[in-house]
Amino acid sequence: MGLRNKADSNHILRNHNLELIDRHGRMNWQRQTRYGKRNASELAMQRYKRIVGKSMYSRDFENQKQESMIGASILNKMTSLGMPISHRTA
Repeated sequence: MGLRNKADSNHILRNHNLELIDRHGRMNWQRQTRYGKRNASELAMQRYKRIVGKSMYSRDFENQKQESMIGASILNKMTSLGMPISHRTA
């Protein structure tokens, strides 16, 4: 029953967001809901997985912690070398 209740409320939230987008515009909706912060975190995880890999190679938890620290260090080093400069086109 819990899953059904959550699924029932998902469409209500989605419809509410669509109404806000129609009323105020997509960019205003993104600012109001801080959509950009979520998008940035999703992008960071996507970059990490693309560069380091989608899964851990180690089985032991301590080794997995080391593996993730090394992956984060690699990503930080690449970021310090320079990030692309993006511009909105539309």
